[in-house]
Amino acid sequence: MPNPWDPFPHPPQADADFMDTYSGVGAALSQWEALEFAFARIYSIFAGDPDGDGLQQYGEPRIFSLRISAFGAKAGGYFIRHPNQQTEGELGRIVRAATGFSDRRNEIAHGMVLDVKNIAYFRSRMPLIDTSQTCALLIPPWHTIRHHKPDGMPSYAYNANQMKEIATRIHDLEQQTDAFRKALLVLGRRKP
Repeated sequence: MPNPWDPFPHPPQADADFMDTYSGVGAALSQWEALEFAFARIYSIFAGDPDGDGLQQYGEPRIFSLRISAFGAKAGGYFIRHPNQQTEGELGRIVRAATGFSDRRNEIAHGMVLDVKNIAYFRSRMPLIDTSQTCALLIPPWHTIRHHKPDGMPSYAYNANQMKEIATRIHDLEQQTDAFRKALLVLGRRKP
């Protein structure tokens, strides 16, 4: 089974309204921030001050890869003091999923919403494209070549439904992450 964070194929159709596409962007990015907050709350437990100063300490590194690295170091110290392989393994699964979703988040956060109806690449792949109306997709900007295939075409393109599906999947992970936090608090109360 593929991972829930794996890239989507290019969509079979575009959005007829820019606002739908922007709504998808907002849903995915807002849900990502909820997931980051769930990580901050766990970080504060690892720091020994649940929902205290650790919340902001988690956010000090500017990018997710640095935050999750600091999170891993703080978790390592916590699990040395409170060994529990099952709990540590569950956290590893959650961190792997979040790291996978961070690629989708970055695509969405750094993409641009564009009317693609006049781009031959999309016209040839979306046979139902109506050139008399808006055909909005989120795609990588042309100046970010690393997000384009060798033939110059975008490596990703999302319509509103796809981004809302990504938001739903991130929401599911955020719920699992918060359940982990609550279980961690219960485990912490059991320790002498």
